[in-house]
This record gives sequence, C-alpha cells and structure tokens, in this order.
Amino acid sequence: MPLVTIIIANHNYEKYICDAIDSAINQIYPKNRLRIVVIDDASTDNSWQIVYKKYFQSVPHENCTIGSPTKTVVLPNGVTLIATKLDKSVGPSQARNIAITMTLQSTDIYAILDADDVYYPNKVLKCVQKVMEAPTVIGVVYADYDIHNVETGNTIREYKEPFDKIRLFNECIVHSGAIITKHALEHTRESTGFYDINLRCAEDYDLWLRISDRFMIIHIPEALALARVHNQNSTNSVKQEIWQKCWTRVREKLIQRHNEPTTI
Repeated sequence: MPLVTIIIANHNYEKYICDAIDSAINQIYPKNRLRIVVIDDASTDNSWQIVYKKYFQSVPHENCTIGSPTKTVVLPNGVTLIATKLDKSVGPSQARNIAITMTLQSTDIYAILDADDVYYPNKVLKCVQKVMEAPTVIGVVYADYDIHNVETGNTIREYKEPFDKIRLFNECIVHSGAIITKHALEHTRESTGFYDINLRCAEDYDLWLRISDRFMIIHIPEALALARVHNQNSTNSVKQEIWQKCWTRVREKLIQRHNEPTTI
C-alpha cells in the first residue's frame, strides 16, 4: 500500500486539534503505511501543550524523540506521529509546504486535514483505492462531507458535484480536505511552493487549478469527513479585502498559465 502522510496545520484550535489527530490515527489503513504530521503555526493558545501532553509526554522513551523542535513518536497502534511548533506564524500555505518538504522523499500520497475537522475512519482507504486505479494519471481525490455548525449544533450533508474542469474554473468544487499524490505535487510545484505562500486563503483552489491542468481529479460521492463551521474559520476570520486579493491572484495566475505558449 502507498505510504500516506496526513498533514494537519494548526493555529489556535486547541478545542479541536486532538479530535483531528485522533481521527487520523484511527484510519482503517495499514498503520505502518500511515504517518501524521502536525505543524503548529505559532499558536498562542494551549494547542501545543495539549498535543505534547496527550501524544508525547507519556510515551516510552525508546518510541519517542522529544529533544528537538520536531518531535516524533510511534504510537501503540504503529502510526508515526510527527509534530513541530513554529516560532513565527507563516500561514496555512507555508505550514503545509513545511510538512510536505519534511516528508517528500518517503511519501506517496498526502491527505490534507484541517485542524478543526475530522476524517471518518474509511476516508484515507477509499481515496487511496481510487488513486490506485490510475496512480500516474490521478492527482487529487475528493469526497462529500458533513458540515457541523458549532453554534447551532446542526449537521448537514455537503454534496459535492462530480469533477468538471470548466466548473472548477468558475468555482472551487473540490474540498480542501482532499488527498493529493506526490507525483502531482512535484509536477505542479511553483517557485512559491507546493501551496502558493502568497495566498492567505484560496490556496487550495489555486493548487486544484494547477493540478487539473496535468492530472485527473476524481470525486467520491460519499461523505468521508466532518467539517466544523465556527467564527474562527477563515471564511469568517479573514478580512474580505484579503479574500478578494487572494481570489484576484488565483485568477491572474490561471489566465497567465492558459495564455502561455505551449512547448513541445
């Protein structure tokens, strides 16, 4: 089975981070082929202390490396957990880039998990099985998900539509918590990184557009994750002018790529 690295970039999600990590740990997937990388983006709440205490502090020394900024533990079920805390906040794009760069040589497929969301147990397996149907052709696999409103307690199903490239040009129809092949990341990397570090938001949309130029994107019509909606989400916490700036950059990059002459 491919080695899957689940990336969790966290900034001030102390209420949710352990739920995210636990959902990654409990995936129905060969444990020795599963790795979790948590990048704490200079959180100012107790996120780092909570993660350290729960996953590292009580682990036998021979299974845990804690003397460096990057801490590694082999959990009792065989899953490897790596966590590092950044001294300065760099944003979600660079945080994910750091995790990818740390693990690129030994990873086949990346799964992106927001720190306030959770994967259902079969998320990774079902997505990887789809990739394995055409591993050099498929670049991204995404699925439906459930949306839980923290304020109201209501949960509804978000039915994503089957992939269509023209639709993607007009709207981000791919969920941010998709899985991505290493092959696709390597072949669409820009000077600004795998994720564009100039984008504070819409960074995933930019990546899907780039990957769709060279690889297939596949949809699984089944809810495989739960996404929380609350006032700390980027949709609510990032200023509208920043969103507009990021969307403009994504569009300008798209136009530039499609106006470039084709080279053979």
